[in-house]
Amino acid sequence: MAKIKARRESKGVQMTFDVPMLDTLFKYIRCEYVSRSSISNLYRLLRELNFESYNYSPDIKDRLELLQTACEAIIDNDISDDTVLYTFITEKKPELKDLLIELGLEKNRLPNADCKYITNAINERLQYIYIYAVKDDLIDALENFDRNGFTSMYDVLNTLKIKLTNLMTKLQNISAPDALIRSFNFSGEEYRELLSKIVKKAKTPSTVLMSGMRQLNAILSPGFQSGRLYLFLGGTGKFKSGTLLNVADQIRLFNPHILPVENGMRKTILFVTLENTIYETILRLFDMYNDTGREITEFTPAQVEEILREKGKFVFTDSEGIDIEFRYFSDLEISTSHLYTLINELANQGKQVIALILDYILKIDSTKENYGDERLRISYAGHELKTLAQVYDIPVITAMQINREGNSILDAAMQENKEDVARFIGASYVGYCWDLIQESDWVCFVNLEMQKSTGRWFLSFKRLKIRGKKDPMAVDYFNHPFINNNGIRLEPDVDQEKPVSIMSIASDLVSIDDTKLDDDMPVRPRINSGDDKSKRIGNKSVLQAIDLDGLTRVA
Repeated sequence: MAKIKARRESKGVQMTFDVPMLDTLFKYIRCEYVSRSSISNLYRLLRELNFESYNYSPDIKDRLELLQTACEAIIDNDISDDTVLYTFITEKKPELKDLLIELGLEKNRLPNADCKYITNAINERLQYIYIYAVKDDLIDALENFDRNGFTSMYDVLNTLKIKLTNLMTKLQNISAPDALIRSFNFSGEEYRELLSKIVKKAKTPSTVLMSGMRQLNAILSPGFQSGRLYLFLGGTGKFKSGTLLNVADQIRLFNPHILPVENGMRKTILFVTLENTIYETILRLFDMYNDTGREITEFTPAQVEEILREKGKFVFTDSEGIDIEFRYFSDLEISTSHLYTLINELANQGKQVIALILDYILKIDSTKENYGDERLRISYAGHELKTLAQVYDIPVITAMQINREGNSILDAAMQENKEDVARFIGASYVGYCWDLIQESDWVCFVNLEMQKSTGRWFLSFKRLKIRGKKDPMAVDYFNHPFINNNGIRLEPDVDQEKPVSIMSIASDLVSIDDTKLDDDMPVRPRINSGDDKSKRIGNKSVLQAIDLDGLTRVA
């Protein structure tokens, strides 16, 4: 990439280029996986140059003018069609027509890894230019500390703060990922460009990742959304890690609207486990699809691979296969900042992270000093995970253990042979930190239970919080069965005629569909302090469920 001379010309900055590099930069702006924001940064860089300093080399100057004109067409005029782009350039700069024909308008002539390197190089040089442009002003402001008296110190500090704030705004908006704008004002020089980013993002539909369970999608309303933090709560040893693993596996399988490979990047779910080793996690994943009743030790590696391929659909081609990247770290080995490194590392390997699943938040450190206060550490970590979700525009899904009081209530309920014990748990039983509930966009309690009348295992879900719109027809408490009663793989039902979730394991099996009247209107089960029997309404059966929160659930 070009080098910058450490001096400021009267009409701009002078940088050293050669012809091959400028030809590469033209190919760069023709790559579909180079974002509009990255081309905009190149356009900014070109506008900072002193073109007169390249009069000594017409080949270089012509290529710089061609690059700037092409960027102007793309950024200022929103031109994307090849024919229109060609017409725009040749009409504005007819002397560049032969050069444009020589370079061509073919797309995607550079690999994604090369484009990422060029993007970083452009950003670094643009940041350098912005710093160098205000260097003298900053030095003057600092020297004013020595020239001014005590009473005028406020004016000096205020001037310095304004200059530094404006500089940091420019630097952060360059280095931030495309999805995140860190600052905005209406009088700054970047106002129109930032406003364009906001309008473009508003017009782009957010990616929603669905689970394989109808009722979970309903209480997610309608799925895992980008830029949000999702929290599953659970008791000790009550399937928190298993829930997260099922969620990862179902996102992989039940999102046909997601192109598995796009712009040379394989869509990937990043699963960071601080609880179970990779060995334990993969064994559990294999058991989700091993319905033979045999242990993995009885299979050859080829047979294990065949089971995962045939039954788990772990098949990866250019047109199929969302991947799961598992990473293991021990307790408090990493902080939330390391997650950024992992996502960027995968991007360099050709993998685009579409969701981050963290098992679990209690065991990751915060980047901020917490002075040994666990509540403060978890609070900071929750805030930092939410920020990461917004920066990369992906859902971040994690889990947290409930506190001792919540565990005691669960244990007491189990000892008394109660069922539907998840109903007993509220948001106040979150372990360590109430701030974590406030930071999360969606919170759900999960609990592993057996239905005594059938001996079948279910995972109970009780939604405790949702931010934004919610489906008024969705219950916020339900029980979902496992596919083969081994307590590992939850049964997907988005590809079935009816949902398999039920409203209670304490009564006869009552499906979600069975709680609607003939005219398909929702039924509000009556609150009942002790009677958990079913009541006939019309020709349908509706559960009179115990609701300790004092809320009437909509079936």
